[in-house]
Amino acid sequence: MLLVFLLELGAAMAGTIFIAKSGNSPLAIKIFVYYLWFMVFVETLGLYPIYAYFSNYTSLSFIKDTPFERNYWLYNIHKVVSFMAYLSLFIVQIGSKKTRGILWILLIMFAVSSVVNLMLSGVFFIRHAAFTTFFGTLLLVVVIFIYYYELLRSDRILKFHYDPVFFISVGALVWNLVVTPLFIYNKYFSLQSPDFIMLHSGILKLANVFLYGSIIAGFWLSFKNQKIKLRKV
Repeated sequence: MLLVFLLELGAAMAGTIFIAKSGNSPLAIKIFVYYLWFMVFVETLGLYPIYAYFSNYTSLSFIKDTPFERNYWLYNIHKVVSFMAYLSLFIVQIGSKKTRGILWILLIMFAVSSVVNLMLSGVFFIRHAAFTTFFGTLLLVVVIFIYYYELLRSDRILKFHYDPVFFISVGALVWNLVVTPLFIYNKYFSLQSPDFIMLHSGILKLANVFLYGSIIAGFWLSFKNQKIKLRKV
């Protein structure tokens, strides 16, 4: 857990340094870096149930026997914000105005439907929302492959290894394809299923290391080489 948190913090710091040192960074990159810091905040705040439990609820006693006793509500909100941040970053990389327009509409529809699902399905406080995870991943995969298709058709492909967005896309694609099945079947994450807990924890840890390692590498290589002109938004 500590390793993953340090990598998340490292990704946020790497993005901040990249923005500070590279000059006029695209707005999409800046917003994504803001999201990385938001993620660090969520991961830190998300520790409160553990702190309360091991203090035998002498601390944060007001959450005991309430829907806030567990942190599903926090991560369900984070999941919607996370997909919006990643999707926005990749949509603005797409050159076709028509395609971008369609994808923005799909993004808005996804965000609204995810919020409605959280409010009406009853899962907000009790488990991860499979609806958000499944449809968010589906839309993200589509957008990333459209981004790859346009990348292959342009001269930006010659310098893809200096583009932080490309590294972020690889990390995000692998992470979501690997981790999404775990979240969809999160209902089996209980003391009655120790094997699933071990599998879930191991895969999630490796996926997080790959994702945030990719983000750090992308910002570092792009800053080091400064040979690619990022798409301005």
